[in-house]
Amino acid sequence: MSEKLNAFAELYGFLPGKGKNDHRWDGGLTYEVNENLQLDISTGIGLSKVSPDFFPSLGLSIRMP
Repeated sequence: MSEKLNAFAELYGFLPGKGKNDHRWDGGLTYEVNENLQLDISTGIGLSKVSPDFFPSLGLSIRMP
């Protein structure tokens, strides 16, 4: 989208040794504050019965030099 603002979408899941598999889809935005700090916001939906119907997420990533 720009040098600092990006978009993403992903399909992922959890495959526990015991219990039921959990499949989800989400998408969101990342913002690069500087070369060592990134913020993100996303939202998604569950695709299996054990998954949440809807979920929001906020993130902070720090690169350790």
